[in-house]
Amino acid sequence: MLNSNRDDIAEVVKQDLAAVIAHEIYHLVRASSGMESKTLLQHIVAEGLACHFETRVNGNTLPSLFDDIQHLDWQQLYGKMRPQINNTEFSYPLYFGGEDETKFPNRAAYWVGFNLVAQYINKYGGCAVSLAAVPAELIFEQLALNK
Repeated sequence: MLNSNRDDIAEVVKQDLAAVIAHEIYHLVRASSGMESKTLLQHIVAEGLACHFETRVNGNTLPSLFDDIQHLDWQQLYGKMRPQINNTEFSYPLYFGGEDETKFPNRAAYWVGFNLVAQYINKYGGCAVSLAAVPAELIFEQLALNK
């Protein structure tokens, strides 16, 4: 949620609004193609793809939500998430929203998703647009992250 009482609200809107709108439109496109977001894995992949689309629309600038976590090892974070990856009953705020930063840093699952998708694109090609209707499970299985 955006705090409209921020002193820097005009700069935040100028810097991030187009990227945020692109990110959310991507979710609509993916959902309209029949892709589900029920499991933690499906959410991670959907957010990763949306962040890639956002990056492309924003002149290949990394989403600002990664400013504080881009130094973290995404694979280590993924390893901690792995036991819950197929769970539909997980705490979204824990993985995506910094609910308990002793367990996961704020935005951790976005960072995992972004890097997981980057690894897939580097290995198999494509982009967020061409992957909009590709099931998260297929991306996951082809990367052999389920082992």
